[in-house]
Amino acid sequence: MRGLTKVAKIAKKGQLGDIYRDEFAELTTLGEEMREAYDNTPESLQSSGVGEARGAAADTLEGLTEDEVPEAISTLEVDYPFDTKKKPSRSDRRDNAVAALSAIVDRLQEDEKVSETHADFLQGLEELISEAEGVEFPGMYG
Repeated sequence: MRGLTKVAKIAKKGQLGDIYRDEFAELTTLGEEMREAYDNTPESLQSSGVGEARGAAADTLEGLTEDEVPEAISTLEVDYPFDTKKKPSRSDRRDNAVAALSAIVDRLQEDEKVSETHADFLQGLEELISEAEGVEFPGMYG
């Protein structure tokens, strides 16, 4: 089938704080790339569907808020999935970040005491994931 590639998923492990910061940085980088794509779109096309969608993607990703990871949970070990495409698209990179951040949510929810004491961080993380999941990368590949 044309356009479909086989992707190997691997399991990675890391500390919660490191994973959170790395994946937030990836989302920030994607926002910068989308802003550059929008800025490089000819002015006459910036108000087209693709141009507006690029601008909206940049706005959303640039508007994400990075919360401070509570010290008490920053060293918790988290297992998370990672797709190993050699040349991932922006959507693939966003999906990897969302999967890793979702693994953090799952890890925090495993321990009721942790999820109660860090409810604000958990809620902010869930909102971050929801916003990132909604981003579309129109007319973009790679």
